[in-house]
Amino acid sequence: MDLLGAGSIYLESIYELSDDSNCLFDGLMVDETPDMDYLQKCASLKYRGIGGDAANVIYALSELKYSVGFLGVVGKDAIGDELLQCMAKADTTLVRRFETSGLQISLFRGSEKKSFKHPNSNQYLSFIEDDLEKIETAKYIYMGPVDSTSALKAYSQMLNLIDDEIPVFFMPGKTPSFASVKTLEEIICKSRIIFATEEEITAITGDDSNTGCQKLLSLGAHVAVCKGKTEIQIISKHSDYNLPIKKTVLVDDTDYLDSFTAGFLSAYMEGYSLESCGSAGVRLAAFTSTAYGRNAYPDFKFLKHMLPEKG
Repeated sequence: MDLLGAGSIYLESIYELSDDSNCLFDGLMVDETPDMDYLQKCASLKYRGIGGDAANVIYALSELKYSVGFLGVVGKDAIGDELLQCMAKADTTLVRRFETSGLQISLFRGSEKKSFKHPNSNQYLSFIEDDLEKIETAKYIYMGPVDSTSALKAYSQMLNLIDDEIPVFFMPGKTPSFASVKTLEEIICKSRIIFATEEEITAITGDDSNTGCQKLLSLGAHVAVCKGKTEIQIISKHSDYNLPIKKTVLVDDTDYLDSFTAGFLSAYMEGYSLESCGSAGVRLAAFTSTAYGRNAYPDFKFLKHMLPEKG
């Protein structure tokens, strides 16, 4: 297996409301959930499928024809069946089924966006000792954001048990209240590359993004990849690259860092330099931002255009 991904997986539904709609957020809520009857009558469904940072990355890499697997939890429901079907190109033998699947509803009106998440079964992400044999068949491991203290601790436990020679990539996500600094540091110190936004790095380290990236490196990470408003910064102990975010006909960039990460990792697994990996990530993210959800994720034919010729 080229890469195993772990993290949360959602069934995401994206709705677009007309510009003259009087309510995008106000009057649309029922118990912290959008009024689905209203949406079905007054909004246009633009996407229904895979959602969640880790699932997005693994889905993208599977479309690029990498041999990938996923460790996560879906519900014992029809939505769980649908999610597993969406991930059919990935190895899902480490996906467990429990209770109700995670749901994400995203609303768009012009430049306004709002998302609602119900983690549900994602809170129970874990692994057992018998999984280690399968986990260690992966050449690389990618760990995405999770939705509970126990899931985050499972990451830390996994890293203490797997072979130290397996490179690990970590995306902490928006640091939740349950994420202790100690647990995060245990994961960061064993991670080859950290992917995060400026806001996330500040939340984790308590410093501005530049100082925060250096702190991540001092903890043991080899590379820190930081997404800003207009550029991506890739920092290692011996290099610092700034790559502008490519402008495109923007439709949906809510998964920009996920698609960037997939592009970056595809080049990394092919042995390219950090700068080339960043360029591949920016190109893939720009391409996928031209449609809602995962509708514009490219297939493997895109790779030869995305990756530069090796000298």
